[in-house]
Amino acid sequence: DDTEINVSTTLKRPAGPEATFDGSRANTSSSPNLSGPEAKRLRETANAFGYGNQNPGEQMRVNAATDGFRKMYVGALHMTTTERSLTAYFSQFGEVAHCQVVRDKDNGMTKGYGFVTMADPKMCAKILSQSVHVVDNKPIRVSLTHSTKNLDWKPKNPRNYEEKIELIHEVGKIDVREGRIYVGVLPDNCSPNILASHFSQYGLVATSNVSRAVHNTMKKNFGFVNF
Repeated sequence: DDTEINVSTTLKRPAGPEATFDGSRANTSSSPNLSGPEAKRLRETANAFGYGNQNPGEQMRVNAATDGFRKMYVGALHMTTTERSLTAYFSQFGEVAHCQVVRDKDNGMTKGYGFVTMADPKMCAKILSQSVHVVDNKPIRVSLTHSTKNLDWKPKNPRNYEEKIELIHEVGKIDVREGRIYVGVLPDNCSPNILASHFSQYGLVATSNVSRAVHNTMKKNFGFVNF
């Protein structure tokens, strides 16, 4: 029989429109390439940062985007803020693994934002739990580098989260200048004299003041020290 046999290795897909890829369906049953202890640690860390309700695939994606829940975005930086001043500030929370201020390639001027990676995610969680961060006498914005826009993310305590956002906006309006520092959030029993006594170890304190929660829009106790 001289009949030619048509041999093809091309796999035909079923007729009809090609299904689009839905990333949310991938890796939903288990954490790929992770051992049992590693998967457990990922779940615990993701939960601590508010991603506990996400499937393992999403948690893996956030984990990769934030270098293991350690990398933070820092924005609204002062034009004089450098890697050195950022590292000096965030070192009070623990070891800083890496720090970068993003600059313009042409003129070298800062673009007003950067990234800070801590050595341990627990340090990062502690930083993010603090309402206000001030570097070079300027309140800055701090968040995880991973965007939560595409995730069904909700803060653990929505009311506290809203208060934190309001506090950041209010502090941004405060006139913080050379020789004057913002201090907060203060305990209820803190007085101007206690503030002055504490900060006198750094120099001569001219005046100190405490604003109580009932007298300000922040609903938090804060104060100022003038040297």
